[in-house]
Amino acid sequence: GGALCGMRASEESAGSFYKTQGDVYCVSDIHSDHTDNFELVKAWPEHPEDSLLVVGDISHKPEVIEKTLRVLTAKYKEVFFVPGNHELWVDREREPESDSIQKFEQVLALCGKLGVRTSPALVGDCWVVPLFSFYDRSLDLTCSSPELLTSHGGHDIVANQDESEASTLGEWAQGFERWPWVDFARCVWPSVTKELASVEGEVEEGDETFRENQYPEGVSRYFCKLNQASVDAVGEQLRSGVGSGVVTMSHFLPCRQTLPDWVIPSDKKLDMEWVGHGAAAVSVKFSRVAGSVLVDRQMREVSEGTGVPHIHAFGHSHRPKNFMLNGVRYFHNPVGKKKERDYKMLNPLPQPELLYSSKGPSPPPHRAA
Repeated sequence: GGALCGMRASEESAGSFYKTQGDVYCVSDIHSDHTDNFELVKAWPEHPEDSLLVVGDISHKPEVIEKTLRVLTAKYKEVFFVPGNHELWVDREREPESDSIQKFEQVLALCGKLGVRTSPALVGDCWVVPLFSFYDRSLDLTCSSPELLTSHGGHDIVANQDESEASTLGEWAQGFERWPWVDFARCVWPSVTKELASVEGEVEEGDETFRENQYPEGVSRYFCKLNQASVDAVGEQLRSGVGSGVVTMSHFLPCRQTLPDWVIPSDKKLDMEWVGHGAAAVSVKFSRVAGSVLVDRQMREVSEGTGVPHIHAFGHSHRPKNFMLNGVRYFHNPVGKKKERDYKMLNPLPQPELLYSSKGPSPPPHRAA
């Protein structure tokens, strides 16, 4: 960094970006359609000086998104939000002409009306960079094409090419075309996303076993393109010495190492014992709708070459994560569903966790990654 490194950015120096002070808290997957969850949210403590990152999946209903964000904007000085898959569900009966990109734009417009931020800002000396995202098959445990495995989580990973392992993973993926993943029924993709399905640097999107039009094509790249100007602009600010930390946020998972069952993030290959449990078939199917390596590549561009602390907050899997990998700390703090909390899969009393304070990033976990 330049001469400003380690100092607070001055008013002029952060370009046209919004600037505020305070600490950065993070939560995801609030799902406030569930009354229990909305009651939890209402009971969260107030942080009138601080910012909250809400990393997707409040609800598919605009009125529930609005009521939830109103509660949160009353508790925090600033709220940042990226839509998840639930926000992109379309009510075909009420809006037969609508599609998921229109719904996405409606949600962003609602955020604008409520003063909720969906673009980058400087909080103290930490950049907060919301990234829009979706999934493709680059995190699919049955996919092994080299371009999906290169710079995956900041390094190359190795597919399970051993014949018996590969065929076991394939067996666990069977029946995917009948899997009741709600997005396949509730998301509607316009031609503008499909046009991106065959561009350079392809990530795989379905195969002959999938139902026709079942799987979103080009959607992860569509959202990636929307982020690029922000990624470039914040990267430029950081490289000119403005800001001394970054928190990027995407609802979807950025790399296979963030999948619920990838137990040791630094291992470059999936250990079959990690997934060899009762729900293995769900684990492998979920990896097809989990996220995209495009997110990892793009978020790493923000801090590339700067050496500043970088945290990436994500959502979607409802399985908490907190680990360092190749210079980035990956963090997931979901509220999830009551059933998951009752079964002790999740914190019984979830609330936003501190990610970055005016003193710097909150300490990462003590356990080895």
